[in-house]
Amino acid sequence: GPARIPREERLTAAAGLDPRFYWGHMERFNSGRSAANFKENRQYPVRILIRLAPVYVRNDWGSTSCDDY
Repeated sequence: GPARIPREERLTAAAGLDPRFYWGHMERFNSGRSAANFKENRQYPVRILIRLAPVYVRNDWGSTSCDDY
């Protein structure tokens, strides 16, 4: 939920890492998710950016949100 991100940002900063970055920083910390949910959450960026975005572009279902910014 919404409270999880601030908790993980605090854990990241307390470990001397930068909470502005996900991979290599915030993704290391689990503030209460089950092991299965934690693993699934870590796979979302790869699934969306590497697997799904190209499918949307290839099928002309709209540009990726990354291309819009």
